Amino acid sequence: MLPAGSEVAVVEHAGHFLQLEQPDKIVELIVAFIGSPG
Repeated sequence: MLPAGSEVAVVEHAGHFLQLEQPDKIVELIVAFIGSPG
């Protein structure tokens, strides 16, 4: 069970190094979660 406000995303074609294997998708998910700067 995850804490309230948590989200789970499955990133296809990525292993343990998500940020190296699918950087654009990771940025998209982070920005969607915390909002874009500015």
